[in-house]
Amino acid sequence: MVLGVLFNFLSMIGEFLGPYFIGLVIDEIVAKNWAGVRLLVVYWMSANAAASIFAGIQKVIFTATTENIGRALRRDVFKQILSKDVTFFDQRRTGELISRL
Repeated sequence: MVLGVLFNFLSMIGEFLGPYFIGLVIDEIVAKNWAGVRLLVVYWMSANAAASIFAGIQKVIFTATTENIGRALRRDVFKQILSKDVTFFDQRRTGELISRL
């Protein structure tokens, strides 16, 4: 989970760099420094690519964590239901138990 938060932080840094690079590119265009513009665009594209990769990794980590938590909850509920006495099942309808699962 901590790793997911770290990748989320890194992807947000990449997204915040966009306006910064736009400002730098505009300054280089005004100065008519075309080599600087090309270099800044390459850096900007690299920052966007890295941010996208970090966001993807963060999504995978959070999805896997959520799935593991859900699986553990379902397993615990199922174990609890199976440990009940027969009278518990006699007093409740099958649909009621299934809807709780």
